[in-house]
Amino acid sequence: MLQEYHSLPILIFYLSLASALAGHACLTIYNRYQTCKSNVQWQSKHSHKLVLFILLACASLASTWFYMFAFFAHSYRSWRGQCTLAQLHDLERASLPMKGELWLRDTKLFKQAWETVSETPERHWWSGQIFLFTIAWSIFLGVMGRRFNIPRVWTYMLLGQVVAISFAQSLFAATVVVSLPRQSQSTSRTGDDSRANGTLWVPPALLELGPVLISLLSAAVVPLVAHTSYFMPVLLIPHLLLFVPGALSPGMLPRGWGKSQPVAVAARRYARVFKWLFAILVVLVAQSTYALTATVEGSLWRRLLSAMSEHPAVSSVSWDVVCCFLVVVSWTAAHSGDVQEMLVACD
Repeated sequence: MLQEYHSLPILIFYLSLASALAGHACLTIYNRYQTCKSNVQWQSKHSHKLVLFILLACASLASTWFYMFAFFAHSYRSWRGQCTLAQLHDLERASLPMKGELWLRDTKLFKQAWETVSETPERHWWSGQIFLFTIAWSIFLGVMGRRFNIPRVWTYMLLGQVVAISFAQSLFAATVVVSLPRQSQSTSRTGDDSRANGTLWVPPALLELGPVLISLLSAAVVPLVAHTSYFMPVLLIPHLLLFVPGALSPGMLPRGWGKSQPVAVAARRYARVFKWLFAILVVLVAQSTYALTATVEGSLWRRLLSAMSEHPAVSSVSWDVVCCFLVVVSWTAAHSGDVQEMLVACD
């Protein structure tokens, strides 16, 4: 009997993986919070940040996955509506798990969702934003993971890709809030100046920034190849490459690749990186926004807001974008937009 099920176990594995990754992130936050909660200075300076990012994580999960389950239901109804009378007759006699199996055999959910959110300029505007947020976050993930000694930061990228980017961003931000910089774990400090005296390992620029640039190009090409044989390969390029910045570490590279720099020096380097990246993202957003205004008449924001409710897949992605924006604004405001302050965030 079990041999009859091929596609349903994949969906079950997907949902189980999402739960396991979220559980792992929450457990990391809990364990590190146990170390911080007795620190009066941490309580006064950072406890409210932890509450904020936990609330943002809850809001992200609720808003994106309400529509994700709605997308599953919409996909099933669409598939059922295309069945022949003979297939419908067999479907009526099938068990609930077998109905799910038959639906998933004929439906490629991942491809269907991404083609749906790339079909029109308005929909692509929303899906393009989530690509851009993810690309910028991949650099941040690697930097903060190395600085705050957070193991397996690639799991946060995977969590973002299987659940929601904003959900993973919120949990990672909460993890950083309850973490001590690597230097803090082995040395004592007696003043604000000493907080920036640690070092940060910086990987080769080509390995760290190359995947980001390739992903930017891939993100721009995605809507052009929708509903073609090139769609999935082009879509998977950024999904895979964006694991690289977070996975880079001294142990995985040959000796001499990368170097340790004082936090102040590394902060200036990454400040330049993020400024250039921000400028590129602004140009790309401006270009996609201009393309919308140039092709169709009517209120731009009304069309974008209308697109949010056109399809459950679009709703899920667009609310992910909204939550990403809230997370980024909250994190930046909490650290006054200062990269060095972020790198010593929990001292």
